[in-house]
Order: sequence, then C-alpha cells, then structure tokens
Amino acid sequence: MRILALLLMASPAFAADPIEGTWRTTPNGKGGVGLVQVAPCGTGFCGTVAGDLDARGQVVPSDIQGRAVFQNVQGANGSYSGGRVINPTNGKSYAARLILKGDTLDVGGCLLGICRSGGVWQRLD
Repeated sequence: MRILALLLMASPAFAADPIEGTWRTTPNGKGGVGLVQVAPCGTGFCGTVAGDLDARGQVVPSDIQGRAVFQNVQGANGSYSGGRVINPTNGKSYAARLILKGDTLDVGGCLLGICRSGGVWQRLD
C-alpha cells in the first residue's frame, strides 16, 4: 500500500495547457465578437471559430464557423509561435505570435520579421 501511495505521489500531474479553452475575440466595428476554441492538434495547438455574438451578446449566424484562426502553434511560459495565424475571412496566413498573460491572449502575426497584434482576446473558460 505504501508503494502505491509513493508511486501516485511521484507521478506527474497532467493538466491542460493554459492556452486551451474558449476565447472571446476583440470586438469588430459593430461591437460583435467571435468565439474561438483552442485545443491540441498535431504537435501544437489550433484555434477554431466556434461562433459569433452580436454587440448585445446574442448568438448570430457565422459564415466562418469551423474555420481555423491559427494552426500548430507551440510554446510554453506564455509565449507561442511556430505555426500560422489565419485571417478566416480572406484565408491569408502569417507566422504566428501569441502571448498569454493571465486571462488574456494577444494574437498576432508576422510577415518578413514585422509583427502586428491582431487583438487581445479574453478567456471565457
């Protein structure tokens, strides 16, 4: 019994990565926001549009639901890169640069070494 207890205490705890979960995007020009689900994929993480809310917080139809927002980003300690950030409305992609600080995620892309923030998202869960 003691051996089992020691083995359980010595086993690593497997927890979700802090980037995983549902995120609310920066409001668009009309005050609406997107909901993005971040989950493991391949060797990294992917973000997929889970839905849209209008300025009143009501669910609205989305033409981009299910589309990728970023793919195969990897990282730790709040810094994620290595994958691609994708504009779901036009399909253009950029080198990913994501910075996690508490319950906010600064999502940006880089082109030719110049990086730009696409907005700071808020964690929902």
